[in-house]
Amino acid sequence: MKFRKSCLLLLLVSLLFTVGCGKQSSSSKPKEGHGWFAEKDGWVRFYTNSKEVYGWGFWAWDDIEENPMKIVETSVKKISGNPDYGYGIVFCLRKISEETEFYRLIINTHGYYLVSKKVNVDEWTHDLVDDDNEWNYTDKLYKGYNVENKIKVEYDSTTNTFKIYFNDKYVTSFEDSTFTGGKFGYYASVGQKEEENFPKTPVNILFKQHQPTKTQTKSSQISTHRFEPLFDSASEKARND
Repeated sequence: MKFRKSCLLLLLVSLLFTVGCGKQSSSSKPKEGHGWFAEKDGWVRFYTNSKEVYGWGFWAWDDIEENPMKIVETSVKKISGNPDYGYGIVFCLRKISEETEFYRLIINTHGYYLVSKKVNVDEWTHDLVDDDNEWNYTDKLYKGYNVENKIKVEYDSTTNTFKIYFNDKYVTSFEDSTFTGGKFGYYASVGQKEEENFPKTPVNILFKQHQPTKTQTKSSQISTHRFEPLFDSASEKARND
């Protein structure tokens, strides 16, 4: 089955991020709205049913930094939203002026994953695994909604190799020396108007960080930032022009 590739308008806006009290239960969720929300037991929720964000991608990161990177491990769970659109992690993130650069590993609910790299403002390289701009299938991912998948990336600084694991099973690796360390965080994407069912059905995704742990770091503050419009691929739009 061919799935829609992640050609998104990546506009990261100032988001409402509720940290602090943690009195929301993990089963509760905002009835309407948009933003990142702290949940029970270390989970963080991305939630939106806003008609202002069709086709956008969002990323948020922690003020934890590792140089060089060792292991980033996160559990992710999509509750609702278009099943084809990706969610996952960013790693080796660094800020250059007001922009960010990073690697991104996202999955969808069908068992597919995609590894990308963002440099400068709008330069994306997709599918770092085999360089064919296609999502890759693996039977190591659990399929469907409300299913927890564990994503892990290990970095070997001697070979500039990133090893990818899903649910503690090795899947693949890629070599790249653009980034070797930095911050890490979460990524969520939203479908186009005809692909989502807002406001009735929100994009609702849960994230939980396992490594690095908060006790290994100085801060646990999540950050969100505003970005200018950019096209998240040189693939479909370029081929269709």
